[in-house]
Amino acid sequence: MTIYDELPAIYRIKRAQTDVDRIANEFYEASLDLDPVLATEHGRTGVETLFGDYSPAGEEAYAKLVKKTLKKLDKVIPIDDTDLVTLDAMQERLTLTRQMRRAGLGRWQLNNLFSAPQQIRTSFDLMSRENERDWAHIAGRLANVPGAIDGFIQTLEAARAEGKVSPRRQVQIVIEQAEAYIADGGFFDALGAEITAAAPAITEQAREGAQAAKDGYRALITYLRDTLLPEAPSKDAVGRELYTLYSRESLGASIDLDETYAWGVQELERIITEQHTVASEIEPGASIERAKELLDMDPVRALHGTEALQEWMQTHADTAVEALAGTHFDIGGPMLNIECRIAPTHEGGIYYTGPSPDFLARAACGGPCRRGMTPSPPGVKHPPCTMRACRGTTCRFQWLRRWRTL
Repeated sequence: MTIYDELPAIYRIKRAQTDVDRIANEFYEASLDLDPVLATEHGRTGVETLFGDYSPAGEEAYAKLVKKTLKKLDKVIPIDDTDLVTLDAMQERLTLTRQMRRAGLGRWQLNNLFSAPQQIRTSFDLMSRENERDWAHIAGRLANVPGAIDGFIQTLEAARAEGKVSPRRQVQIVIEQAEAYIADGGFFDALGAEITAAAPAITEQAREGAQAAKDGYRALITYLRDTLLPEAPSKDAVGRELYTLYSRESLGASIDLDETYAWGVQELERIITEQHTVASEIEPGASIERAKELLDMDPVRALHGTEALQEWMQTHADTAVEALAGTHFDIGGPMLNIECRIAPTHEGGIYYTGPSPDFLARAACGGPCRRGMTPSPPGVKHPPCTMRACRGTTCRFQWLRRWRTL
């Protein structure tokens, strides 16, 4: 029995591979060739220490792959409904990818969660830690951080030469995050110490790798602060044309922006009205901010320390799965198992990383614990900030190979 045999029947569809399937699989495998980090997360071995090419050449290689795949899709003939779904989804996504590139969007863009500096750092979070070989892989990838960062700086510089620079606020937050990574006792020091404790035989490799990673991010900080920040615009808004593309990327559909914006404003007003109502129930005449203060001061509503936070998240995650499985969703086998963990950094955002297609590599969802939260119970109170790992949720990238599960 394989792990797929444990899945609900809807996910266990077997059929002969079609030409459309072949093109999808080829694109999937070629995409992994260009991205060793993603390949590792999806269960491929032999590339555990590597990064993809973050330079302009790396983006160009992916653009060529997209163009070549679209040409194949234009010629292929679907033979059933599954093929029709695959073909439609791939053409829509890859065409949008080309449109966004033509609009000048790309890896040069910085933000606080999902830009290259965070991707490089988070590549270590889901790496296996079962034996000394695994720890050696982590140390090896640490040593390769400078190369990845250097390629990314090349991308930033090429974009800057064309007048494309991320907003000042985004550049500044990346600088602050990178400074936290390389600080004494920061992420890379902690990871190096973790390697040394688990695999003393590679202590020197761990030390050198952690130092190399810190040097790489230090170079990025210097470039961002001295070169990019002075030219960064203060305006955050991207404009209607780019927002149209971003909304399609997020939703998978084109929307009426004016109608959607009006609806959003209406919803915001409704929520604020409800907040005022609830605040008055907590304390007559209380403002929203006053109600928040009262709730924060209530020890019954506080989580004291990371262990309590982790336990709280685990309880709610398990309860949610139990309530939804078999009632609202087909959830079974490895998809039932959710593990909640505290993430290794203090960036404060919630994020999700899908599992490998074979469900053997864990997925992770959630965010880092914020500064100030301690394992002791002095009463520090923060919003939930965890990493949730799931051994079976269908991963976001899996559409490239497993279209028939959509």
